[in-house]
Amino acid sequence: MQLGTLVSVIGFIVASQPWLGLLALIVVVLQAAIVVVVQHRINLQVQTRVQALRDASARISRVTWRPWTMR
Repeated sequence: MQLGTLVSVIGFIVASQPWLGLLALIVVVLQAAIVVVVQHRINLQVQTRVQALRDASARISRVTWRPWTMR
C-alpha cells in the first residue's frame, strides 16, 4: 500500500512538473540504496551481538547449573 502511494505521488509530480518529478525519483532511489546498505550493516552487527549474548548465557548456565542443588 505504501509503495502504491509512493508511485502515485511520484507519478503525479512527474505529470505536473517533469523536472521536479525526475529529481524526486532520483532522491527516492538514492535513499532506497542507502537504506539497503545501512540495514545490511546493522543486521550484521545485531547478529554479532545476539551471538555474543547467547555465548555469554551458555557460559553462565554451564558455570551455575548444579543438578544436586535443584529441588
